[in-house]
Amino acid sequence: MTRLLIESQLTKYNRLKDGSVSFGFHSNREISSEEIALIDQYFGQSGWLGFQANEIPQIPAQDAPSDGSLTPSQRLRNTLYAKHIAVGGKPADFQMYYNRVVEGFIQAVKDSIPEQKD
Repeated sequence: MTRLLIESQLTKYNRLKDGSVSFGFHSNREISSEEIALIDQYFGQSGWLGFQANEIPQIPAQDAPSDGSLTPSQRLRNTLYAKHIAVGGKPADFQMYYNRVVEGFIQAVKDSIPEQKD
């Protein structure tokens, strides 16, 4: 797809519970019909957002994550929460459950590390 570059002003941002951020931008000029069509094509897709005052930033060559924008640790936490609730856990008890499960996983990984032979 074509790269979308529009002169814009960052007008707001909001920190979300999962640590990600919601951004709001206003364009500094009128947007053409072709650019609106491109925005429509990009709507709901994952990609890279580059912003630098008065300069065009270097765009990464690799694709952005496309699995709903969650990191692997966020996906794991969400999955553990779903399991906790499914087996009758209460939301208020989740942090204690999460800490116990993650510590168990860490210990299992440590235990599986082969010993180094000198």
